Amino acid sequence: MSIEIPFYFDPIPKYFRTSGWFQDPKTTAFVVWSFSRCYRAEREVIHDNQKILLSPFSFIFGRRQCSIETGLTEDEIRTRVKRFEKAKILKKCPNKTPNRFTILSWEITQFSELFSQQNPQQIPKSYPISPHKQEFKKIIKNKKEDLLNDDIDFPLSNIINFQI
Repeated sequence: MSIEIPFYFDPIPKYFRTSGWFQDPKTTAFVVWSFSRCYRAEREVIHDNQKILLSPFSFIFGRRQCSIETGLTEDEIRTRVKRFEKAKILKKCPNKTPNRFTILSWEITQFSELFSQQNPQQIPKSYPISPHKQEFKKIIKNKKEDLLNDDIDFPLSNIINFQI
């Protein structure tokens, strides 16, 4: 007889740890709370007798509920949300009721997408690429691969199916 874990585990991206976001325990509490409400796939949620289709990594947000569940004050939560919006990590979906926030773009992903969207025909071939630019391209490529392949702090092989 096997018993499966009755919840879905979605690890927090390594980006937060490596970028220093977890140095503040209040920010850590907010990030953990928000990721506990996110899913990797689209899903339908019923809220106030309305069906709402949430996109991947989006969740219904309320300062009061977040305050109750994390132990932070509403002002501290508002400060964290504004910081993440300013850093373009958390994006508020406009004109929606209730307020929905989506964890959309990590800094390096957004920058590397802009860099890769540049049309190579626009760059004159007569200008040599300096070693610094080549190094920079390698760094961006490696970071993009890290985000795509290694978004968790431990290898997937370490995840255990608990069976009794």
